[in-house]
Amino acid sequence: MGDGDFAIEGSDSEKEEGIFKDTGDRVLDIDRARRAFFAHMRHELRTPLNAIIGYSEMLLEEAEDLGQGELISGLQKVHEAGRQLLSLVNNILDPLKIEAAVNFDPESFGASIRKELHTPLSQVISYCKRLLEDAEGLGQEAFISDTQKIHAAGNRLSALIDDILNFSSKPEVNTMDLSLKTSDTLTMVQDVMTTIRPLGEGHVRAPEIEQNLILVVDDNETNRDMLSRRLEREGYPVVVAENGRRALEMIQARKFDLVLLDMMMPEMNGYQVLEYMKMDPTLRHIPVIMISAMDEIDSVVRCIEMGAEDYLPKPFNPVLLKARIGASLERKRLHDREVSYRQQLEAFNENLEQRVEAATAQIKNYTQLLERRLREMEAMRDVSIAISSVMDVNLVLTLIMDKSKEVMNAEASSLLMLDKNLGKLRFHVARGTAGAALQSVTVDLGQGIAGWVAKTGEPLLIPDAYKDPRFDPSYDKRSGFRTRSILTVPLKVKEEVTGVVQVINKIGQESFDEHDLNLFLSFASQASVALENAQLYEQTKAMAEDLRKALENERRLAIEKEKMGAYIPKHVVDEISRNREQKLALGGKTVRATILFSDIKGFTRLAETMEPQKVVSFLNVYMTAMANIIEEEGGIIDKFIGDGIMAVFTPLDEEDNHALRAVRSGIRMQQKLRELQKDWAVNRPELMGLQIRVGINTGEVVAGNIGSETRMDYTVIGDNVNLASRIESACRPGEVFISESTYQNVKEFIVGTKMDPLSVKNRVKPVQTYSIQIPPSVDGE
Repeated sequence: MGDGDFAIEGSDSEKEEGIFKDTGDRVLDIDRARRAFFAHMRHELRTPLNAIIGYSEMLLEEAEDLGQGELISGLQKVHEAGRQLLSLVNNILDPLKIEAAVNFDPESFGASIRKELHTPLSQVISYCKRLLEDAEGLGQEAFISDTQKIHAAGNRLSALIDDILNFSSKPEVNTMDLSLKTSDTLTMVQDVMTTIRPLGEGHVRAPEIEQNLILVVDDNETNRDMLSRRLEREGYPVVVAENGRRALEMIQARKFDLVLLDMMMPEMNGYQVLEYMKMDPTLRHIPVIMISAMDEIDSVVRCIEMGAEDYLPKPFNPVLLKARIGASLERKRLHDREVSYRQQLEAFNENLEQRVEAATAQIKNYTQLLERRLREMEAMRDVSIAISSVMDVNLVLTLIMDKSKEVMNAEASSLLMLDKNLGKLRFHVARGTAGAALQSVTVDLGQGIAGWVAKTGEPLLIPDAYKDPRFDPSYDKRSGFRTRSILTVPLKVKEEVTGVVQVINKIGQESFDEHDLNLFLSFASQASVALENAQLYEQTKAMAEDLRKALENERRLAIEKEKMGAYIPKHVVDEISRNREQKLALGGKTVRATILFSDIKGFTRLAETMEPQKVVSFLNVYMTAMANIIEEEGGIIDKFIGDGIMAVFTPLDEEDNHALRAVRSGIRMQQKLRELQKDWAVNRPELMGLQIRVGINTGEVVAGNIGSETRMDYTVIGDNVNLASRIESACRPGEVFISESTYQNVKEFIVGTKMDPLSVKNRVKPVQTYSIQIPPSVDGE
């Protein structure tokens, strides 16, 4: 039995039970069986119609392109007859009409199909015969093959109608008792009808879209040929697959940007292929357009629910097919771009995190070092204050010893003063567990470590005392102390050694280091000053130094304030100056203001053709001119955004019309550009076509310090700021667009033309805008 042969058997018991049996003895209800039967019939009749209409359309296009007027008339008649056949088939097999029918007479139904379709079908066959004769006579071999396919499709349709008539005339046929014999096509119909779940049983999320090689999947060779040729004529590269299983193999083997998928196929039907693709994370992003002769609403909705991009019935409309393929590929291109941007952003964030971690570690190290230095400086400050406030030499020496141990974080410390009468060092003060045992000990110059430092006047850092030949271990034996590391420096007055101070064993570390040596030298220097009794001199010197630094700081602050004015609004600089000793706080307040945005049309393309230095030079001239206008009108330059400017106009007093000042600024900016173009006419002709857009909006915004505790900007934010930016983007080059709220404040002073409402993202209602008339010149008032 052929694909189109219909064979129906029935029995009284089956009629009473009202069930449908397939080859696997599966039982379906009568309604499902009836739907499957007519779905099969629609599919079978539309398949040859698809070939008739599709090939005739392509032949018409080729005939028109080649100027074959002799063939166009006949092809048009074939195409019109094919369209008429499709309309008749759709009407006769309308699911709603069939379901609404109470009594169904198969024999009348078959006769009706034959009667309705006979005339246009005969026209298709007869016109094809004439076309074949004409094409052979004109030597148009290229037209013969496709015309033969149309003729074969017509004969195929005629045979199907005869099968339906023979099938429906059998006396045992009843649509309330249908038992379909095995046929490949009927089996596919049952598979597809079984796959379709009733609406509302579940939801498959819509696919994500990715871009250009198209895969056509159809088990009918004629359909594959016609569809692939149609797409190739549109410039698309096409690959074909004869069934669902083969399609999946090809999709997994190479990258496709769109799949055109038939529903009724052997091995795997279209629903199964679609479901598999949407469940696979690596395939779900590929858009799928379902193309089938089945047009049941359940089929259409289920395909969309499962993730299909679109659904087109056969025979397809080539214009609609082209539009929907283009839309699907565009959505996939946008999706691919989004994925690419997301990947770039993730890579950027990862790199940024690494850099932040490295910078954080570096800052942490610097912080620890600064904290250490700060502790040392605080200790040194305390030492200086302490020893400078005591005039008694013995007390000064005692303080030196106590503070040396504290500053250097040492286990023990000692101070040996030079006894000029004996020519020896004497332990004046010793701190630590061995201090008492050393009170009466004297040291010859050049003897041991302390004697060596006193004799040479050079400091000495010894990481391991017992490895240094100058170390005298007898002191440890005498005191019971264990010496590891020693740091010794001389005390000098007018370059003459007057004593030696040393610290022993750094707490928590094996030895002292060079930093400790430098710190201890500073400490010894202060001790020497105290011994020199130069307290008054040092205080005077310190006061003079403080005054000098204060004056220098004041001068530097004045210079910095002047420099900051080029980057920060003047009122922000003034606020920083007034609150110099206070930390700036984050936050803001709600104010009603007018926001102005402007940018240069086509600046990116212009910048690509200019040398970087010339771009900078041009921008400096342009930005200076525009900024001067804004500031003259009492506006605040919030920021420069590439070639764009954002400015804020806040109320100067209760009577101030800040919206009017902003609109005047926009008008003057357009006029100023024209003046600049006159200057550029000779030296910079490439700038003559330059145009700018200006967008203005009035409303409530939040103004204040925005950012982090360590980095902030004084700016304005809010929906009205975003709206001003959107209006500027929609503005026509060379004009000034303002919002409705701005227009209400300035309509008595300027002339505005009402524009089409502007749709703005995140706003329910469109925004009304006005284009402001630009006069030849203004007086700035």
